[in-house]
Amino acid sequence: MSETKFVPLGDLIKPAKTIKAGEKSYPVLSMTMHHGLMDQSQKFKKTIASKDLSSYKVVKRGQLVVSFPIDEGVLDFQQLYDAAIVSPAYGIWDLIDPSIVDINYLGLALRSPRSLAYYKAKLQGSTARRRTLPKEVFLAMPVELPNIEEQKRRVLQTNLEKLIEQKRARQRELLSELEKSVFHQMFGNPFEKNDEHPRYKLSDISLKFSDGPFGSNLKSEHYQTNGIRVIRLQNIGVGKFKDKDKVFISSIHYEKLKKYTCSPGDIIIATLGNPNLRAAEIPDYIDTSINKADCIQIRPNLNLVNPQWLICLLNDDSTNSVLSTLFHGQTRSRVSMGQLKNLEINLPPLSLQNKFEKITKNLTI
Repeated sequence: MSETKFVPLGDLIKPAKTIKAGEKSYPVLSMTMHHGLMDQSQKFKKTIASKDLSSYKVVKRGQLVVSFPIDEGVLDFQQLYDAAIVSPAYGIWDLIDPSIVDINYLGLALRSPRSLAYYKAKLQGSTARRRTLPKEVFLAMPVELPNIEEQKRRVLQTNLEKLIEQKRARQRELLSELEKSVFHQMFGNPFEKNDEHPRYKLSDISLKFSDGPFGSNLKSEHYQTNGIRVIRLQNIGVGKFKDKDKVFISSIHYEKLKKYTCSPGDIIIATLGNPNLRAAEIPDYIDTSINKADCIQIRPNLNLVNPQWLICLLNDDSTNSVLSTLFHGQTRSRVSMGQLKNLEINLPPLSLQNKFEKITKNLTI
């Protein structure tokens, strides 16, 4: 097996000549973290660029566009149009020799964990989202450069993996829809009063109901790469705990926040984001953790409620609909812990909740 070859990025790209839009008309592109370059009208459902686009930069097909903060991987090769325009703040680069590097491979390499770590370590400046990477430092970054056939093989492999994950995500969506259908068939609307099931507040079926620490008690500067796990909004999906984005605090700082301790099997509820309310169970492999602000912890009373039934209820459209009138916040709407504690639901017998869990565990598509 041949040795892995690394070359400075400056051997592969060079600054492009700046061309301004002037009076000509071009498609307007914006940079996104997850989808790279895309039509501004598609991203925002309308064009929000200033009416005067004369100072915008022209970017040709095959050129690299770099936005900021670069350590979030906001860069992409323009492959949408023969020519388009982007913000004057973006950097544009030419490929030196397309015969030795595939632009799709280089795009993946420049967004790889190795590259993101390099950017983060080399950024300069005091304002977090305005820190910059000097041009000479960017070009000095070592990039793995296998032969062109291997580059294309890796791109194909990555695309296949993305396609598989998209299909799995769609399968999860269908299973979720099927689960909701079973829920409504068995229990109806959990908020419409009926004579069959007694009414309980969420706080009445919980052994612990707690929001995380606010303000200076828990800030990003407290985070580290190991220690006691911190559960944040980005870890909470709709019925799924997302474990990719991990941060921790020291055991010393944890002693000050011990009352916020979460345990495996607790339900964690996001009260901010999309959707506004979503819930998941803390997995068994996270022994000890704390929840951050806007991440409400419920420790269900297992004598009254089945955790999986409660998670399904919290993620149901009817719950978000009932709570929508209580959402507050001028820029980012949220629901408070007090409002959630006092939310009244119909509580079916535990045996029926357990039956629901058994049925949904056997659901397949």
